[in-house]
Amino acid sequence: MNTALVLGGGGSLGDFEFGVLQYLYGYNIRPSIICGTSVGAINAAKLAEGEGTPQETNRGFKGLQNIWFQKMNSPSDMYVKEPAFAALPDDVISAIESQLAESGAAGLIFGGLFTSILAAIGFGISDKDKFEAFLNSSALYNLSPIEALAHQMLDLNLIGGSGIKLRMAMASLETGALKYTTESGSVLRDGEVPDTSV
Repeated sequence: MNTALVLGGGGSLGDFEFGVLQYLYGYNIRPSIICGTSVGAINAAKLAEGEGTPQETNRGFKGLQNIWFQKMNSPSDMYVKEPAFAALPDDVISAIESQLAESGAAGLIFGGLFTSILAAIGFGISDKDKFEAFLNSSALYNLSPIEALAHQMLDLNLIGGSGIKLRMAMASLETGALKYTTESGSVLRDGEVPDTSV
């Protein structure tokens, strides 16, 4: 019988997912199919490497433990302010985040356009070049730290060869375009559903 595992998104919630995984793996429950999105996709990809030998501590569940306990110690390990916003005081950033959350556009914190919200807050930038950089920015934060960590910590050869089926769903925060990918790296776009029999 196959065991499937579904891991959702939500940034730091990936750490809570690790706690659930620790419980499941402690009872020797191992998934043969893993689905994930956002931070859940990162957790899923690491698990899809498989466990290997007891001495291999940087792959599969042990590798995921290393990521959450050794590499992810603060929010800046996951995301950083876009350069155009780096000089803004924290209270202005908090006001922008509050406006985005209240308007139902919380996703714009990490992607999308929010020029009207910036104008509504009136953060007062006198330098024309800086002001244009603000208006042309697509987000308050970018996920470059966790992207770099994923490149450093994930072994795509192990993911494709472990025998674990991996299904990841992604949505572009800027365009809303959906993407699905499998353990082989095949990307299906525009709402096509991956063939799970492969």
